[in-house]
Amino acid sequence: MNAHVKIQHALNHATMQFKQIIYCHRIPRFDFLILLIFLLALMLSACGSIPALAGVVPGRQQGNEAQSEPFLPPVFGPEAVREAALDFVRGNYGRSMPASDLIWAGRELPADGMVGASVFQYSSGPWSMQVSYPLVAPKDTIYSIQLRREDVGFLWEGLVDATGQVTTTAISNVEATLTPTQNNPSPTDVPAVEMRNFRDDKYHLALQYPADWSLTEISYGSGANAHAIRLQKESWTLVIHYKLAWDKNTLGGGLPAGDVVERGWATVLSRSIPRHYVVYGGKDKVLFYGDRFEDLEIFVRLDVDFSGNTDYDVVDIPGFIADQAEEIAASIIRTGPPISPPAPTQTPVVPTPTPIPVPCNAISFQADLTIPDGTIFGPNADFVKTWRLRNIGSCSWDTDYDLVFVEGAQMGAAKAVALPEKIRPGERLDISVPLTSPSKAGEYRGYWMLRSDSGEYFGYGSSANKAFWVEIEVVETVDDYKYDFALNLCAATWRSEVLRLPCPGYSSSDEGFAQVLNSPKLENRNENEPAIWVHPNEEKYGWIEGTYPSIKIEEGDHFKAWAGCLKDYDRCSLKFYLDYEDKNGKVHHLEEWIEEYDGQVTMIDLDLSALAGEKVRFVLGVEALTKNVDDAQGFWFVPHIIRED
Repeated sequence: MNAHVKIQHALNHATMQFKQIIYCHRIPRFDFLILLIFLLALMLSACGSIPALAGVVPGRQQGNEAQSEPFLPPVFGPEAVREAALDFVRGNYGRSMPASDLIWAGRELPADGMVGASVFQYSSGPWSMQVSYPLVAPKDTIYSIQLRREDVGFLWEGLVDATGQVTTTAISNVEATLTPTQNNPSPTDVPAVEMRNFRDDKYHLALQYPADWSLTEISYGSGANAHAIRLQKESWTLVIHYKLAWDKNTLGGGLPAGDVVERGWATVLSRSIPRHYVVYGGKDKVLFYGDRFEDLEIFVRLDVDFSGNTDYDVVDIPGFIADQAEEIAASIIRTGPPISPPAPTQTPVVPTPTPIPVPCNAISFQADLTIPDGTIFGPNADFVKTWRLRNIGSCSWDTDYDLVFVEGAQMGAAKAVALPEKIRPGERLDISVPLTSPSKAGEYRGYWMLRSDSGEYFGYGSSANKAFWVEIEVVETVDDYKYDFALNLCAATWRSEVLRLPCPGYSSSDEGFAQVLNSPKLENRNENEPAIWVHPNEEKYGWIEGTYPSIKIEEGDHFKAWAGCLKDYDRCSLKFYLDYEDKNGKVHHLEEWIEEYDGQVTMIDLDLSALAGEKVRFVLGVEALTKNVDDAQGFWFVPHIIRED
């Protein structure tokens, strides 16, 4: 160690020792001078400048300095402790904790009643944190932390050592545990969160769950080894289904109305699994995910208990409930080795048949990625249906395999569509087929399966013989309309500056969305006909646009609509534009309209006769003209094409 580093180490340690003595004792002036000289000598001795003093410093032996442990400067400090504590609570208590990008303001407080200690106070928005610690050698320092959010009554208390290890001492809702006379609760006054354990020795698994969730074991499905646990908190139900991989029963169950949206990742048995939501009307209705492990299949599903009079339209899974459910599922551990498939039993008379092997071709149906069941279209509307499937057989699917129509409404599709790539066992496939809605009003369903290179048809289910489907409803358009853009919202491909968007979108998304409002509230009036609600991605000057299927334009065709801002978004400022894409894929600009929240809306009547004879794809777009993107909430009211004589 060079001299400069030694001096710095010794100086830091001497300063710490000096502060402790000054804070803890009253020292006469003469004794204080002697003490100061002693500390200076101690510092120089540590650097080797006064070797003779090494023999008089307690615990030090002359000539043995290389074997002694050098004094270390502070290696942590209150700001680093603050970040370690925040990382800990975010990792253990979910996204309701302070975000990682918050800016914290800090100051040192008087250490009232705490001799020889330092106290720092930090704040950011509704959050506050206090870090206190004694003035001792840095390697021995234990920091005490209090993290509060008074408006929701949250208090977390913990300890952090000089290596960054964090321990929770208490966590509580302050309003529920403090009385008016209790202003300074100690850790023993605040009960810690009680955790309970569940163990299933048959399946070699266990998990932990908070005491405010009730747990019930239930059977599930028709298989002898079907099993599940149901955890209930208020009206929210978390069901964890599990079974041995070779059992025939199927996990999961049907899904309610809405779009299936993949959003982030969840963890089960240390594996990251895509997390899916069913989104309807801009609200999260169901959270689900699952996968197959070495010997088990596990499926996790969170939704509301509809045994009462719950209104499906108002259901929206709160973030803290989703966090708790995912933490419960992430706590699953194996308590024993993987379970081996049972060996076939034999009798002296009739041999027992061997277990049925995993079939060569089999599907696990994962999700409808587009066009959820019951999606409404106008007559003769083009759209694309996409399913997500997983290969759970023992054979790979290559490009000689096909997606094939088997029965029901074919909706203008090809009889067979080749798979786009090779899918190995365990991998998933997103497969799409272009379709056209029938010309007459009604409900339509078409069934599809996969076909192997040898001509074998296969699907999902225990016997791999169930077809999956596409289901739509066709509604007649207004008599005079040649094309209704709102009615055919999901026939368009919607995208924002960020990415391609689901349709219909969900109103909580900051990536942009498009939805149909059947009774829109415009900035100047309320209406009872449909409008397309559009919101750009939440970045300065964000945008969103939908590209519709090809339409053949004829002489006298007009694009008509009203454009403006939705009611109560008084900082709304938008540019609406109409483009079209020609047969070569080149985009042409037709017209644009600027809309402010001023109590007026723009009536649009655009003659399309210049495009007569061409098949074009119209693009409806909106761009935010202000940094207040939260208020960039616009509408296209009854957008349509009509032919005028």
